[in-house]
Amino acid sequence: MMKEAKHILFTEILASLRLCEKKISRNGAKTLRERSEIGTAKYPKSALLFLFILYACMMNAQDKPGRKAAIDSTFLGVEYYANENPDDAIQLFTSALKIDSTYEEARYRRGNVYYEENNLKLARNDYQWLVNHHTKTAEVYERLGDIDTAMQDFKDALPLFSEAIAIDSTQGSYFAARGLTWFYFEKYDKSASDLNKAVDLNYDSPDLYSRLGYADLRSGDNKGAALFFTKAIEANPKNYEDYANRGDALVALHMLDEAKEDLLYYMKFDSSDYSVWYNLARADYGLKQYDSSIASYKKVIILKPGYGDTYFRMALVYAEKGDFKNAINAFNLAIKEYPGDAYLYYNRAIAKAKLNDGSDYCADLKIAAGMDYELAINMMKKVCK
Repeated sequence: MMKEAKHILFTEILASLRLCEKKISRNGAKTLRERSEIGTAKYPKSALLFLFILYACMMNAQDKPGRKAAIDSTFLGVEYYANENPDDAIQLFTSALKIDSTYEEARYRRGNVYYEENNLKLARNDYQWLVNHHTKTAEVYERLGDIDTAMQDFKDALPLFSEAIAIDSTQGSYFAARGLTWFYFEKYDKSASDLNKAVDLNYDSPDLYSRLGYADLRSGDNKGAALFFTKAIEANPKNYEDYANRGDALVALHMLDEAKEDLLYYMKFDSSDYSVWYNLARADYGLKQYDSSIASYKKVIILKPGYGDTYFRMALVYAEKGDFKNAINAFNLAIKEYPGDAYLYYNRAIAKAKLNDGSDYCADLKIAAGMDYELAINMMKKVCK
């Protein structure tokens, strides 16, 4: 019983030190490399000595052959790495594993050094061994997931991040990692849920705010998107893409002057993005700046022919300013791209009727009515014989 109790206490001490490491490594780390720089390895010497003075008192409780020597070698390895000597630390951890290949602590420590020195292939080997042996160290699953995402293997990363969260749901970085992985799969609702949880757990960064803003934007939450893009800009005003994305959200919220300001600021850095010109055209239309809106839609057509509903929107602007001839021409081009859209025929019919040049607008109403478009059916009854 005494040996068992001492072994449990030793395990608890290791767990406590890892918790201390985790708090250090989660303090603002964003990327795989940044985490290594903030790091789990440069522990205070006092903490190391305290840990291993305690374990030394328990050596007589270790009944597994060779375990004491493996622990001694691991202790030296941790101390060497604390003194920024990773190569010797790896050798000592490897020696520990040669003595006792089942000693998880040595493999965990060696995997950490490989990871923090950016040797992901060897780190993966150690972490995978630990996962295969059902380790309960959440960070192992997270780091193995990080390695998978670095290798663009997002499918395998997802269950690893989920397992890390299942073991320890207090770490915002785990939710952030899974949220970013959902983002790559374009599962924006799931991404937003995890990223919001990360923020709630005080894990944040400009990039996380940007991704959360984009996830909200794609999920239709424009208010949330604008809020998070604003936070991203406040944290890193040099990322001009956040201005473009916030502009997109602000157009949808009908905050058109603010949207236009963001979009024009973005264009100082990149004037070749067709989607930004598209949003600028939408903002100008809402501000009744019709000529500017049409000019922006024409720019979209040059940069990205056939993009979305550009011809249709441009036709609406022409119609709004009373230029029905050009509106009809734009509707013609829109119908050529989307011949099965009843709404286009209906709007072209209205433009023809307002132009009043003898065009057969009833023919368009008949086509739209044939597609069961109710407005066209009702209008055809009133104006067509």
